[in-house]
Amino acid sequence: MFRFAAAFLVSFMLCTLPVQAAGFEQTFKEAQAAYKTGKYADAARLFVQTADLLKKAKETAKAQMVLGNAAIAYMQAEDYASAVTIYENLLSNPGKADQKILLKSYKNLVICHSHLEQHALKIQTLERMMQALPKLPKAEISNVYAQMGDAYRALEIYAPASAAYDKAAHLLPQDADPRVRGRLLTAMGLCQGNMGDFASASESLTQAKELAARISEPLTVAESDSNLGILYWERGDYPQALQLLNNSLETERKNTLRRNEGVDLNNLGLVKKSMGYFPDAMRAFEDALAIAREVGNVKDEAIALSNRALLNRITGKLSEARADYRAALELYERTGFQEGKAGALLGVGKIAEREDRDLETALNCYREALDIYSQLRLPRNQAEALLQIGGVLKQTALPGRTSRDLVFDDEPTVPKIGKTEALAEAEKAYQSALLLAEQVGSKEMLWAAHQGLGFCAFQKGQPEEALEHYTFAINLVTAMRTSLESVELLGEYMAGKEDLYSEAMEVCARLHEATQDVKYLEMQMQFDETLRNEIQKASAALVRMEFADTNKQKLYDKLVALGRKQAKAESTVPVVAPVPADASEETKLVHKIKTEEAKKQRATVQQLDQDYQTLLAEWKEKYPGDAVIFESSARLDIPKIQQALSDDQILLHYMQLTDQLIIVCISKDKVDSRIINVSQKELNDIIQKKFLVEYIEGYGRNDDHQKEELYLNKSISILSNLYTYLINPIQDLVLNKNRLYISSDGFLAQVPFCALVSDIYNGKPNFLIEKYDIAYIRPSFIYTLNRANPKGKIKKMLAVANPYNINFAMRLLPGTISEVEKANNFLKVDQLEKTIGLEALKENEITKKQESIQEYISSIFPELPTPPDRPTEKWFRDKINNNTYEIIYFATHGMPYSNTYSTLKPAIKKAKNNGNLSDAWKRKIKMAEKNLNTQSPLNGFLYLSSNLDDNIFDNDIAKEQDGLLTMKEIIELPDSQFINTRYVILSACNTGVTFVPLYIKNDFGDALFDDKEIEKDLRNIGWIPGIDQISFVETFMKKGVLNVYATLWFADDKASAHLLSYFMKELVSQGQEQDAVAAFSKAQRNFITDCKEGKNPLGYPSPPLHPYFWAVGALFGK
Repeated sequence: MFRFAAAFLVSFMLCTLPVQAAGFEQTFKEAQAAYKTGKYADAARLFVQTADLLKKAKETAKAQMVLGNAAIAYMQAEDYASAVTIYENLLSNPGKADQKILLKSYKNLVICHSHLEQHALKIQTLERMMQALPKLPKAEISNVYAQMGDAYRALEIYAPASAAYDKAAHLLPQDADPRVRGRLLTAMGLCQGNMGDFASASESLTQAKELAARISEPLTVAESDSNLGILYWERGDYPQALQLLNNSLETERKNTLRRNEGVDLNNLGLVKKSMGYFPDAMRAFEDALAIAREVGNVKDEAIALSNRALLNRITGKLSEARADYRAALELYERTGFQEGKAGALLGVGKIAEREDRDLETALNCYREALDIYSQLRLPRNQAEALLQIGGVLKQTALPGRTSRDLVFDDEPTVPKIGKTEALAEAEKAYQSALLLAEQVGSKEMLWAAHQGLGFCAFQKGQPEEALEHYTFAINLVTAMRTSLESVELLGEYMAGKEDLYSEAMEVCARLHEATQDVKYLEMQMQFDETLRNEIQKASAALVRMEFADTNKQKLYDKLVALGRKQAKAESTVPVVAPVPADASEETKLVHKIKTEEAKKQRATVQQLDQDYQTLLAEWKEKYPGDAVIFESSARLDIPKIQQALSDDQILLHYMQLTDQLIIVCISKDKVDSRIINVSQKELNDIIQKKFLVEYIEGYGRNDDHQKEELYLNKSISILSNLYTYLINPIQDLVLNKNRLYISSDGFLAQVPFCALVSDIYNGKPNFLIEKYDIAYIRPSFIYTLNRANPKGKIKKMLAVANPYNINFAMRLLPGTISEVEKANNFLKVDQLEKTIGLEALKENEITKKQESIQEYISSIFPELPTPPDRPTEKWFRDKINNNTYEIIYFATHGMPYSNTYSTLKPAIKKAKNNGNLSDAWKRKIKMAEKNLNTQSPLNGFLYLSSNLDDNIFDNDIAKEQDGLLTMKEIIELPDSQFINTRYVILSACNTGVTFVPLYIKNDFGDALFDDKEIEKDLRNIGWIPGIDQISFVETFMKKGVLNVYATLWFADDKASAHLLSYFMKELVSQGQEQDAVAAFSKAQRNFITDCKEGKNPLGYPSPPLHPYFWAVGALFGK
């Protein structure tokens, strides 16, 4: 950054010399002539010859002066190594050299080290210079410290760099050029930011900006705003980053700084990406790309393409990402920017691996990237490439094995290499990656390397060693702090995590099978539960939580800020690599400096970690339900689970491995497990494609009543098949039980266990619910079994029915009004003690226009105001603020975020193709872009009414007022608001899941996607099977609610109303002590009995015995 000017060429007048010395005079003149004509190498050689002749003539002082000339000539010839040799010679024995000449010699030596990128030797030379010349003026010493700062910064050792810049700034005279002071402050601020000291960095960069503004330098002002913007982006303050970058762009546009404008548009795109504003981010990257092409900056063009490729990867557009990476790769090749080229190769390889399943191409890309990183000596990047190589070789060794995130893929194209060789090469890659990960201190790479080594050990028949590796990796992962940047590629992030846990569970299964030691079952369950927590931790990292409790928000902000600070400091700890005995002096010196600084910075990181753990302990103590936001570890205690169960109850925990299904059965007096040889893919195909899509989605959306019997028989066949896998193997263990608690994940979590068919009797199916009470539970919430059943009459109910939101229009649900009425009547809630919000509207079936149904509402709810309260989000929040309701009842739409995505995608596609969209669709798209603007599953929402005057076309709408009550927003509500709530009824579609199997047609009547495209699209983004536990069930259970009723697919309004009426009736009939599981199970049995007896409670063409009607709901909790 700062450079000294080269010293003047030394010259002197020759005095009268003895005759025998005449030989050197001619040589000296030839040297001067060669120098003047630009023949610097010849001049240097001749000056050295002159000096040799002078030494022979005992003219030592003059010889030293001529050698100075030789050094300068070597510098002009760009032979800096030869110049260094001469200067080191001269300075090792300076004698009575003139102080000015000595200063010039040191300065020129510093320049030589800079050109040779000998930064450690440069630092050493500057230190020697200050020792040799203790009376240097302050301005000169300031310059020396500035040079030291540059050298330390080049070595990526930021603490001493920052200290050096600070000294340089303080020693700078008051009347010094303000531009120099501004550059020092900027350099210091960037170093402080790299160390994670964001507060000091902000102060330094702000001072630099103020200096630039004072001297009216538009370029420097713009760069200052840009630097500050990037700093605020790194610390997670995206609104401030956005403002600063927009300021920078405004300055650049006013002053036609086109190249800078393009660079900052790239930066702006990165901030918008982090905020979840993906369309805005895409526009920024494309504008940056256009400017780069306009100004002819090929490197900037390649960077813009790489950024656009990353955004396409995040949004699942892997084909577009592939094209951008390949284009960037070509440009990096042309510019010789090797690091950029290696990064693009990793991107191309990743897409070849995930999208194309072309492992051979992926392996070649990763190996080429590794070669480049090795040449550049970038150990962190080398480790990353080695891990990718290991991953591909791992898949090559077992191409038929199904990764948990690739459960839908065909066989991959693999390199021509045998299993044994592939495993050996994979192990070698993982071992090398482990060594590098330890050097750079990367926890992310450490766990990945241990996972790979665990896999290799297991394949070699060493399960105990494998478990050690997996346990080490999992302990690292659970304690790691996630950030938006680390999880924004959610599909790729969770792919590795899911494989880690499933592989560890497979090892535990093998060890339990061999030893029958219960500890391995407990470890399996713990790993399974930790994975679920990891998904929740990642989902929370994709958003910024905004808790209503200000103290909670302050502690959350502190944890996030401290986590970012520590992560930044940890990432810049100097990497200390082993030094060979024959290493150069520079290499040895760099090793010494980095060793010392690494020790200091590790101490800093350790202190930051201790501070973080102290805050985390406080968070976990105060907010145990939200501990998973920062830590994913699960602690399961089988004996405690057993104590919570009564003699007639059993917990069935289902875990899917690649080729097996494990069922752990826990009862009061026994722990057992069964292994069923059915692959994850086979079981998922039965559940997803045959049952959920064809016989649930397909049936529910089919109006052909002639096929009722056909659909029912096919469903029974599938449910009988599932019974053979899920219940038959444990018949002996459930034989004498009355209640089954089901714990499962993935597509298994969408199986209605109540509807599994054991046999056919008199032509009618016998469903599992007819023999057992059934509830669903997660091991994390097993503690709810210890709670006493609630006592006392239900006095208050808060209910939402038939909402309408103009900014996210969905069909009206007038049937939900009678549903709430029935629930209210059965509960016999005092009219003065209930609160019901609803829209007095329905859609005219002929005109398709909305019309009032106020008269009908007044007849069934005479004490409600006219018109009734509208169920807006503001209304709900006001009511819940002083919650005394035992029941909260949502009779509305439910939208898992995967469903929102799949609903909007065809409309967005149509808009891009210049298709005409209605205002309603345009509002939906804009609302989603503004208020559901990250791809976190926590953006799943319950549908409420919009405020009367809100129009997304006119103004942005605050998220807490928009009528889309997301899971994130519920988590943000104080737990105290739910202290009296026993039951939450989510009588809305898909409220018990997040991944929704999509139906075949969209709202435009077009085929949405074929099966492969559905699966690939949602998998690429990260909403893969197994993520279903990010649902409203867990959201409310964490608030302390005892039971949650939720749905496993889209619900039939009439059937839901009838079933829940039965449920409410049974609850009331239990009197003062309620058992919701028994009440709901009986409600389902009553529904089934009615249908089997030929009754038709819904008035449909035939009795609704199909599970679509009555098995949609599931009761979670005790």
